[in-house]
Amino acid sequence: MAVAKATLLVIDDDASVRESLAGYLEDSGYDVLQACDGVEGLDIFYRELPDLVLCDLRMPRKDGLAVLQEVVEQRPDVPFIVVSGAGVMSDVVSALRFGAADYIVKPVTDLAVVEHAIDRALERVRLLRENNRYRDTLEDTNQKLQDTIETLEADLRAGRHVQQTMLPARPFKAHGIQVDYVLQPSMFLSGDFVDYFELQPGVLLHYIVDVAGHGVSSAMVTILIRNEVNRLRYEWRYKISQHVEHPAEVLALLNQELLRSNIGKHATLFIGILDSLNQTYRYANAAHFPYPIVAVDDQFRTLELPSSPLGLFAEARYEEHSLTYSEQLAVAMCSDGLLEINPAQSLSEREEAWLSLVRNCRFNVPEMSRALNLHDIEEAPDDMTVMTVAHWKEKS
Repeated sequence: MAVAKATLLVIDDDASVRESLAGYLEDSGYDVLQACDGVEGLDIFYRELPDLVLCDLRMPRKDGLAVLQEVVEQRPDVPFIVVSGAGVMSDVVSALRFGAADYIVKPVTDLAVVEHAIDRALERVRLLRENNRYRDTLEDTNQKLQDTIETLEADLRAGRHVQQTMLPARPFKAHGIQVDYVLQPSMFLSGDFVDYFELQPGVLLHYIVDVAGHGVSSAMVTILIRNEVNRLRYEWRYKISQHVEHPAEVLALLNQELLRSNIGKHATLFIGILDSLNQTYRYANAAHFPYPIVAVDDQFRTLELPSSPLGLFAEARYEEHSLTYSEQLAVAMCSDGLLEINPAQSLSEREEAWLSLVRNCRFNVPEMSRALNLHDIEEAPDDMTVMTVAHWKEKS
């Protein structure tokens, strides 16, 4: 829900984008000020003292990073959200390091995402101001310390912030479908990622990603994948394409996007669509391992689907498979970091332990996390993620 009568300043040199954002936000109950570039934006900022600034990064006369640095220096309590093209993620990392509260990637295909980011930033500021008597000194000290931290460490923190803000809320429960997950990053940036959303009530798309390696580049791959899936979701919503309805087509498009990006990273990804209305489950795999475990009407099996990872082979092909069920279906997915903490020597023993864990904990993520002691592991060799998706048909 929008914060009543909060004043926002939208700075963008693209008039159509600026006016579209302003119109939508005004309809959502905000008072909106507009500026066509950084110089005009700072003038309005000092004159009107808005509650939040939404600013493009690439602008003439004074770019968004310069505006951000000045706003943070003068009014660190005002949240600053940057808007960046997908090809300038290094600028996003710099902006977060300089103090931006959040970021949005152009093109902005779903204005509700913008409103959500604004609401979240304003709520965060409200909570901070409740404790400002003792937090002001701490924030000033932290800022001085951050200025002395090496660039790489700052980039890692910024990347972790990016990933955490992208993760979906948990747990999820709607229309008989239940989703939960735990993502425990290693000491570096996480190459694991999960996401899920309803295409329509009772039809849930979900996926788990494991990017090879660690660091900023691996984290940026998770951002690229998430943004590409959201683009397909937008195209489906507005009847531009139906790719998002077909898991194998999503994988093929993600593979092309990773190859086109020239990041030099590859990823594994498992994607499924649970249709509780028709009691079907459609899925495809891009070399994700360990293989997911599925229980169809309480019969357990492993979804073994050898295939190619994303971002390695232009000629890679992906297949879609489907299951039907009568009363219940549950799927458990994990990243390969889960196998690395198992003391067993052989891979087959580790796979069997994964199956036993799912069976014994009945797809309950908190129980699985406790059984693995995930939150007590201080220095994991790799990121560790577990996600479960289930539909329990209501008895009449």
